[in-house]
Amino acid sequence: MKKILAFAGIAMVMLFYGTTVLAQDWTKEQTELWKVVEDTWTKWKTGDIDGMAANFHERYQGWSNSAPLPVGKATMMEWYKSMKDMMKVNYVEVQPARITITKDVAVVDYYFTLNTTTKVNEEAKTEDSSGKNVEFYLKENGKWLLIGDMTYFEVKDDD
Repeated sequence: MKKILAFAGIAMVMLFYGTTVLAQDWTKEQTELWKVVEDTWTKWKTGDIDGMAANFHERYQGWSNSAPLPVGKATMMEWYKSMKDMMKVNYVEVQPARITITKDVAVVDYYFTLNTTTKVNEEAKTEDSSGKNVEFYLKENGKWLLIGDMTYFEVKDDD
């Protein structure tokens, strides 16, 4: 029950902030960049890891609150590929908080919620998670590429 109430509370907060942010007028470049963010999450959800990797800069480094150190693109893609067969993304939603662009550099702040089912041997575990991302992009040859990020997330308990 606590899980349902917590998830509903998060959804209401995100709806308020998401509606506020989406009500803003975005430039063409901000809209273009947000589509890259959404595309990356969609490709992860559908298991298109190679397509997802195309949105990452070769010098990418990312860090989450669950990792002791940042990792590069190769390590990150290995992780996604290894999890592809064990983890199914049932639901994902991303909501923008702020997008700042200066010439060919951008920072994107946003919230996310997701539901995943991970299967190890014959045991399946479904979890709800939510968090915040700050992502850094570089525009090369007309394409926005993720060059770095910091992710904070929490897995929701049933308790």
